[in-house]
Amino acid sequence: MLTIPNRRRLAQKCLTHLERDLEALNTSRFEENRLFAQAVGEILATARSWYRDYHAGQLSRFQIAGQRPVIEAQLLAVLNNPPEKGWPADAQRLANRIQRYWIEWFTFLDYPEVKPDNNDAERAIVRWSCIGK
Repeated sequence: MLTIPNRRRLAQKCLTHLERDLEALNTSRFEENRLFAQAVGEILATARSWYRDYHAGQLSRFQIAGQRPVIEAQLLAVLNNPPEKGWPADAQRLANRIQRYWIEWFTFLDYPEVKPDNNDAERAIVRWSCIGK
């Protein structure tokens, strides 16, 4: 079993929340928002597929960890190459959020025991709040 030396360093932002925001951009009237959502969404889908492949026994721990720099390079290519007029406000807001929490988006590739949605605590809270109603 892997011991996690510094729990704070291993934070994982919830990809599901980011994907939900990207999905909202898919219906934007601005084509650049839709392009941003599609490009980032494909990168996140690739990262999740590597996570599933690891848990299916198709990738080793070393192989999945080696994919993090690839994913981050692809994401940087999208963020650093906006359209000529820049990203529309909604896409720029998400780009800023991605950059602000850069080290927390793909922790699950280095430590596959961490879930990409990191949502267990939230699910537990929602279950109890629904019972209380």
